[in-house]
Amino acid sequence: MVPNLAKNYFETQVRTASKEQLLLMLFDGAIRFAEQGKERMLARDTEGQHKGLVRAQRIMMELLSALDPSIGEELHGNLAGLYNFVYFRLVQANLKRDPVLIDEALKILANLRETWGEAVVRARQESASGVSPLPVPDRATSDPTRPAISLEG
Repeated sequence: MVPNLAKNYFETQVRTASKEQLLLMLFDGAIRFAEQGKERMLARDTEGQHKGLVRAQRIMMELLSALDPSIGEELHGNLAGLYNFVYFRLVQANLKRDPVLIDEALKILANLRETWGEAVVRARQESASGVSPLPVPDRATSDPTRPAISLEG
């Protein structure tokens, strides 16, 4: 019964979260699953390694596909490049069973998460003062009931 309560709580969080909060939740999920994949890799649990890393990879693809070109060509290109790099590092780590590649991906993910977190705070402050808010990707966050990616686990 407790797992169902946790799942229901998580679903409620997703349904009531702002676009910005959902974006941060995706980064948190990618980091958590990459770390789980690394832990399982070090424990020589190939199935667990694969499961965690594939979940992180799926989140990266969702973030990439949700990028809105209207944020500007340069920013869009830079974010797409970073998301692709992280994705391919996770794929290579899974294939080569190399935890160093996961560490590289995690370092970038942590920096992206921190940067987006700061941007969200700044956007809220600017929004409260009448300045236009931060543009966030729409596709991944437009329908919180859409089961694009499971962040459970």
